[in-house]
Amino acid sequence: MNSLDAAVLFADTDVQRGQDLPLRASFNITTEVEPEVLCRLLSYFTQLGLVPERIVACQHNDLLQVTIEQLGLSLPRANVIAQKMRSQVSVFEVALELTSGLPDSVTKAEMTTAAWRQDDAFAQPQNRQVAPQRSQQTAG
Repeated sequence: MNSLDAAVLFADTDVQRGQDLPLRASFNITTEVEPEVLCRLLSYFTQLGLVPERIVACQHNDLLQVTIEQLGLSLPRANVIAQKMRSQVSVFEVALELTSGLPDSVTKAEMTTAAWRQDDAFAQPQNRQVAPQRSQQTAG
């Protein structure tokens, strides 16, 4: 899989509509040590049908340092996720770092074309061979 395919695979719908180029968002979170805090933080990605690229959690005394990295987010979407994380009572701080998610050689037009091809491939019927079902004969 080349870098363009990877960018299209992880691009969210905002990016596919051409609103922004995809970004690599790194959410650096400081929170209380609670059993359900990781599930809550990851739920924001689950609701979008995304699986983060990288998740690191380290406990230091009474604090939990969590880093979540996600490729393919638009700037508005990354900001909304960060704001929702900040609204949790057990979260003390969320720092959002954004970097370009695409190599310099990949243009917005190339990504849009690749996304269109990917959508078209899913629309095409696939040749599937279905095994014949055995009919059950009753003894009579």
